[in-house]
Amino acid sequence: MLALTLPLLARAATPEDITLSGMSEHGGVAIVASLEDDYLQLIRELGTAVAARPGMPAETVGAYGFDVATGVQAAFIDTTGTSDDPSPWERAHPSEDPGPFLYMPYVSVRKGLPLSTEIGTDVAWLGGSSQLSLSGYGRVAIVEGYRPAPDLSIRLGYSAYVGNDELELGVIDLGATLGTTVPFGPLPIVRNGRFSPWIEYTTLRVRAAPILSDELATQIGAVQISSGKTDAAYTPASIVPVFAGGMLIQGGVWSLRLSGSWAPTAIVCADVGMGATW
Repeated sequence: MLALTLPLLARAATPEDITLSGMSEHGGVAIVASLEDDYLQLIRELGTAVAARPGMPAETVGAYGFDVATGVQAAFIDTTGTSDDPSPWERAHPSEDPGPFLYMPYVSVRKGLPLSTEIGTDVAWLGGSSQLSLSGYGRVAIVEGYRPAPDLSIRLGYSAYVGNDELELGVIDLGATLGTTVPFGPLPIVRNGRFSPWIEYTTLRVRAAPILSDELATQIGAVQISSGKTDAAYTPASIVPVFAGGMLIQGGVWSLRLSGSWAPTAIVCADVGMGATW
């Protein structure tokens, strides 16, 4: 919990900030060519990392249910590069030495509503930076509770990347989750247990706008990315497919959550967390 408040209390200690302006040079040598592909890769991978985490089973929490969880996500970014051809993350890192993954502790909340629907939100901190990911979504179960048939739910959400003075970024996600819930127990430490595995497919639509001078934006290839604009000044939004899966092991109100996701055009993420449902 304390980790989520650190960027608000100490903005100066931010060695992991993403700085678009730093992409104009590397190793003290100016980069004069327009490298739009590097910029688009950075936006695509960052957008995938800050999108809402897929750490929930297909089954909703019920009309009166409530769920709160905390955990950490590791988003494995592409930092492979050379001195002559640095990766986008090396160019955008303040010390040009990024780690192999983004460390993102988070807190999430879900509230059940009638008709097998629910709403949720989560807040994640990009570790070591002054930036956060804020997400909100709505979800509805198309099929739920008809055993042995699996549960099927769909989700629509939006995530915003906040705290960066050089970049505005948002992600729309639309996904479907298929899974089931199997009771187990009693065991020595668990009287009434539940095991909920699931798989998920999500499409992310990543939009971004650099907050830079026109000269600097042109130099590093930074462009406006939008799905709602047809003007030549805008690049179409990056569409990122994501395949995910995970499981929830629940004993009483407490639960352990494990999940992972793979975006073929972007990154791999791993997630572990604990929560309570009542």
